[in-house]
Amino acid sequence: MYCSRITLSDFRNFEHLDLELPNGSVGILGQNAQGKSNLLEAFLVLSIGRGRNNRSLIELVRYGGQRLAEFARVRGNVHSNDKSHIIEMVFAPTEKDDRLSSRASRRFKLNGKPQRMSDLPGFLQTVHFAPDDADLLTGSPSIRRRFIDVSLSQMRSDYMRALIDYGQVLGQRNALLRNLRESRRNDSNQLDFWDGQISSLAELIINGRIDFLTRLSEIASQEFSALVGRNDDFQTGYFQSRPTGYENLSVSELVGRLRQKEVGAGMTLVGPHRDDVTLELNGRPLSRFASRGEQRLAVLSLKLALMKLIGASGNSPVILLDDIFSELDPEHRELVADRIPEESQAFVSAADESQFPSAFLREARILKVSNGNAIWA
Repeated sequence: MYCSRITLSDFRNFEHLDLELPNGSVGILGQNAQGKSNLLEAFLVLSIGRGRNNRSLIELVRYGGQRLAEFARVRGNVHSNDKSHIIEMVFAPTEKDDRLSSRASRRFKLNGKPQRMSDLPGFLQTVHFAPDDADLLTGSPSIRRRFIDVSLSQMRSDYMRALIDYGQVLGQRNALLRNLRESRRNDSNQLDFWDGQISSLAELIINGRIDFLTRLSEIASQEFSALVGRNDDFQTGYFQSRPTGYENLSVSELVGRLRQKEVGAGMTLVGPHRDDVTLELNGRPLSRFASRGEQRLAVLSLKLALMKLIGASGNSPVILLDDIFSELDPEHRELVADRIPEESQAFVSAADESQFPSAFLREARILKVSNGNAIWA
């Protein structure tokens, strides 16, 4: 799987860019705040329909000359399994006043024809890693849930659809719970339909996440041992958030028992939207007991494991490494470079050419980025 051409219009700090790309390794070289990360983010947009770290869509639209552009466009020529597609994502502000605009809409086209957003994942599979991914360990549960959801959505279209449906059902159920609380009615039988809907979708999502983490954990543990040079026990698991005393009950069992509590709270208290991921090293939480170096290598191990997991389906994902080598010593730079499959297209950014591993430099073409422009060296 690879992208042979990418075209940007008013995307982030790029007014216009049109690049033909090799099916191999590309080193993206430039100082900070010049556009390296933005260029990598463009590939992520083609893959999952939005930027990194759940960035607001309006932030993807270029702001220049004291005004927002009318829209941002990212277009890519993608090749996979002897098939070629043109993916196009367009983001447009939803308010007329540039200064007040805080939201944007998005549209997805495949080969020139409008498509549903739920149909996007899978055409361009990517694995993205940046230094701030350390938040996977120390940040809120929503960051870890997003990592699972973005990863799984690229591998299973049914999972993506279940997530979208779950979000809609959750919104409807929460609105009804708030209505029941505010009206102070005891009649909560209206919830029966939404209880059934949310329970079935929750089961699909939770089972998908558990299966994914089981497979990911085994590979990540092997990758971590290779990176640290010892056989530590790095484990990843799924934690279902439950009230005390209800830990062993399923969502379908809980929605009935917690009905009055949920009406009182005006929200759904259990389900995959409240769950978390556990990350442990030798039986202890990584976020509390591991060194900064071990935490960094643990997150990197997860991304390397994801790369292998996606690749096992027969298509190597496009690798996006955003300035990660600046925080690694030369030995670990080479170890990471050796783990990038030869058949993978890889984009690696750095502020200085000396940060690129020697093995990577021997094969890579260098793209220099400066002030929203990019030229081949």
